[in-house]
Amino acid sequence: DEEKDAVKQQVSAKEKAKDKKRRSRKRRKQRDKIKKNYVKANAKLYELLISTTTFRAHKLFEKVTLGDGIGCWQALIAKFEKLSRAKKRELLGKLHTLTMKRGETVEDYTNRIHRLEDALRSGWNKTFDEDDRMTFMLGGIDEKRYGSVVTLINLNEEITFDKALETLEDYEERMIRNRAKMC
Repeated sequence: DEEKDAVKQQVSAKEKAKDKKRRSRKRRKQRDKIKKNYVKANAKLYELLISTTTFRAHKLFEKVTLGDGIGCWQALIAKFEKLSRAKKRELLGKLHTLTMKRGETVEDYTNRIHRLEDALRSGWNKTFDEDDRMTFMLGGIDEKRYGSVVTLINLNEEITFDKALETLEDYEERMIRNRAKMC
C-alpha cells in the first residue's frame, strides 16, 4: 500500500508539473495574442490619425516614433490641453476685467457676464458663488451712471445677486423715464 501511495504521489507531482507548464504556455500565448492585437490596433490608430488630421497636426507627430498611434494621440491631447488651459485663463481674465460699455444696458452687461460664466461652466465645470458673481457685475459697472446704487448694494451684506441686478435695472429704468420727461 505504501508503495502504491508513493507511486500515486509521484504521478500526481508529474501531472501537476505538466499542468503548470500547460497553464504557463497558455498564459504566454494569451499575452502574445494581446500584444499582437495591441500592435495592430496601435498601427491602425496611427493610420487613422495621419489620414484624418491636417498637415499642422502632423507637425505634432514629428517627435513620435513612426507608426506609434498612441504616441500621436498623446501628442494631440497634450496640445489641446494646453489650448484648453489657455482658453480658460483667457475667459477668466475677461470675466475679471469686464466693464460696462458706454450706452450698454444693465441687462446687456449682465448677459455678457452670464455668457462668460456659461462658457467656463460648460467647458471646465467652473462654478461661481453669489459673491463672485456680484464682484464681476459690480466691478465693471459704469460708476458715473450707477455709482450711488453700487455703493448702496455694497453696504447691504444680505443682498443677493438677483436682488442687486433688479435694483440696478430699476434704477436704470427710472433714469430713462426721467430723461424722457425732461425732453
